[in-house]
Amino acid sequence: MGGAGLCNYPRPDRSCNEMAGVSPFAASQQESGSMMPQYFDKVSHCVLRVLVVLFVLLPLAAAAEKAQEKVVYLIVEESRLIASNTLLSRFDELKLDAKEKVVQQREAEAVIVVVTNQRILGYGAHAPAWQPVRIRAGEQIVSVEAKDASASVLTSDRYLNFNGRRGTWAVKKKRL
Repeated sequence: MGGAGLCNYPRPDRSCNEMAGVSPFAASQQESGSMMPQYFDKVSHCVLRVLVVLFVLLPLAAAAEKAQEKVVYLIVEESRLIASNTLLSRFDELKLDAKEKVVQQREAEAVIVVVTNQRILGYGAHAPAWQPVRIRAGEQIVSVEAKDASASVLTSDRYLNFNGRRGTWAVKKKRL
């Protein structure tokens, strides 16, 4: 009557093994003297935890580390800009217009932003092409920043941000 497993006294409502959290399979193994399946359940549970760490958490950590890796470099020459993209093993050139001069430049891990006296240029490692935005007459550059795969430019008239993963500019007029 209920004497199997962990208990030595009967219980009318349920067995002592159920009260102790012992599965019927484990109780039958205890009765027969074999504890191997229960041992393997504990070992397989530990192995499962290790596998979760190895296959889920470590790739996430590696991806986060990879996101920090610098993969674009700017080369400025007299009449052209060259983006060196080590992520895709390529060089992308942009010829500057006549009388166009570089005023400011910023590089981050996966983005380049260059301000000339005529344009604002963005380059992203994941969408490798120079993307221009014209500077308006009388517009002054206030600040230029670049971090990770994005850039931000503040002018006297507009807010601009560049997404280096998509290679797109977002532009918003300032309220006057």
